[in-house]
Amino acid sequence: MSASVGTRTPSAVRRRVSVERIARATDRLNKDHLLVANLRAVIEDLGRTRLVSVGAEQGLVDSLTAILARADLLVEQIASPSADRAQLVDALELELAAPRWEAARQSLVDLEAKRAAANDYITQLDQERATRRLPLNRFRAAVARATEFGLQIDEAEIRIATEGVRMMLASDADVLSGRWDTVAVALGRLTTLLQGVGLDNPKSFEDRTKAIEGRADEAAMIDERQDRRVELILISEAQVEKDVSYAVLVRRPRYARVQETNLHQHVKIYASDQALFRQTIDDIAAGAVRNIRSAADPPTRRAEPVLGPAAAVDGPEDIAGIPLEDIAKLPPDRRLELVGRRMYALLIPDAMQRLIAETDGFPLTITSNNPELPWELLHDGEEYLCLDRMFSRLPAGQTFPRRSRDTQRESTTSLRVLLIDSAPDDELPQAREEIAEIEQLFAVLRASIAQITVVRGEEITAERLTNEFGMPGGYDIIHYAGHAGYDRNNLDPSYLLLPGGDKFYAERVRRLLEGNPIVFLNACESSRAPSQGDVGTSGTVALAQGLASAFVYGGARACVGSLWPVFDDTARMFASEFYRSLIGEGRRVGEALRSARLKSKEAQSDRITWASYALYGDPAFKLKGGIGPSITTTT
Repeated sequence: MSASVGTRTPSAVRRRVSVERIARATDRLNKDHLLVANLRAVIEDLGRTRLVSVGAEQGLVDSLTAILARADLLVEQIASPSADRAQLVDALELELAAPRWEAARQSLVDLEAKRAAANDYITQLDQERATRRLPLNRFRAAVARATEFGLQIDEAEIRIATEGVRMMLASDADVLSGRWDTVAVALGRLTTLLQGVGLDNPKSFEDRTKAIEGRADEAAMIDERQDRRVELILISEAQVEKDVSYAVLVRRPRYARVQETNLHQHVKIYASDQALFRQTIDDIAAGAVRNIRSAADPPTRRAEPVLGPAAAVDGPEDIAGIPLEDIAKLPPDRRLELVGRRMYALLIPDAMQRLIAETDGFPLTITSNNPELPWELLHDGEEYLCLDRMFSRLPAGQTFPRRSRDTQRESTTSLRVLLIDSAPDDELPQAREEIAEIEQLFAVLRASIAQITVVRGEEITAERLTNEFGMPGGYDIIHYAGHAGYDRNNLDPSYLLLPGGDKFYAERVRRLLEGNPIVFLNACESSRAPSQGDVGTSGTVALAQGLASAFVYGGARACVGSLWPVFDDTARMFASEFYRSLIGEGRRVGEALRSARLKSKEAQSDRITWASYALYGDPAFKLKGGIGPSITTTT
């Protein structure tokens, strides 16, 4: 009995040993599963950063995963009652004793160290991003503000403000996805970009930013001045014998700590002085006899840009000590300056001259019932006023401006542009080139925001212009190139001369015009109308019934028109430069015209195209809707 109890069969011993071995093997298997899981997690972390190559380690994990799959299958087989557990445990122990497991444990140690180093690098990159972000956004804001005011910015600065911030934005997305390798590349490119212009040093970068901010602040002050306007009003009274009296008023707006100022004074000039001013313009008009925009018979001789002699008049010596009769003998440019200085000295009292000088940078608007005088030639002894600041006229009409209609216009940031080529096929070839150049200019500068309508040749009829000028919502820009004139036997109507010979009268423009466009009338005599008492004077300029005044009284914010015949080629270049400044640089209309004057005077000093254009309306008006250089700030 005792012998049978104490005796064990061989199969019973094998089963007990197998269970112990299975327990050890299973424990080892579980640890290896955890090892592979840890390896996989570290590899995935490093793989997302793409800062460390983990291709070999990933291959190791793949092979270990295959071993674990076989080991798991052996464990399942061991659980079967009929299995040869000893043999299966031998196989399991063999899988778990493979050399790869030791390599895996060492690889995990190495990868953990690499992950720690990568995390340190990521922290460094993140700190660099934070260090770069605020200065870069400040730089971009400074550049955006500077370009908003039409300042010239270096191409390198534009690249930093655009590409640099774009790199930062791209790095933000990469950070969210954990791709720190591309973050490092972006920061490296940014550093290279900054090094290329010597701005990789934080101090130099800050100095450049402050410089741009300073320029923008100065431009903002100028812009604030340009929002204010000095108004000069000169009303001529009845002539008494040889004297002409003017009531002169000037208003300076409130600015900073300076109170609004209004001055009023009467001045007298000789009738001969006024005759000299008018005669100067007559001589200018008489000198342009070819390639001019005039409703008169087409000229056949070459135009000479030289002023003819002035009529001899009596009067005192001018401020330069030159008798009036000798002024006609002077070179044209000197003659214009002396006439302009004489006008300024005689018509503008000293106190008002000081006030105008104190408001340097303010737009100046002149309103007069004697618009035939060449106000654009006013010269303060240092410079023509129209070259020194924004300069415009306001009509002194015999009626009120038409009240703007409340027309509906669908919300859009696009500019509506109307280009009218009214020159006959055999005349004014430059007019056709002018329209084509302006159309191309709009396409290049702001193709996405300009809706351009071009009307040419036989398309230009009174009915078509009626429909275009009266289009609901109106146009933002209207440009006319062609003929214009007035009826010398009728003091009232000025007109656009259409290709078929029809006359589109100023009064019709005033009654029909919709919207508040900027209008450019590049046509000889487009601003001209007969004076109240002198039908034969070729140098007279527009009254309220003139075309330029008709557009302003009809609702246009500003209208540019020529005061005397203009050379075709210079007229085209003048208009192109005006639009480059107005559209390409986003300048105010008065500043765009001033820029065109300066460029014209510099490019063709033998001609006086710079003085031939008058601006009627608001010189400080600026087009909206994405005009000018496009750089936006990013937070």
